[in-house]
Amino acid sequence: SPTTVRSYVSEILAHTGCKSRGQLAIIAARTGFNIPYDD
Repeated sequence: SPTTVRSYVSEILAHTGCKSRGQLAIIAARTGFNIPYDD
């Protein structure tokens, strides 16, 4: 669900210290994660 996705993203942001989804997306691409976006 969207809420779960947002929680997942927020948790990763907290753990990685990223300041934005864009920054997270770059790291995700580099590390091979496939993170769903709902917006």
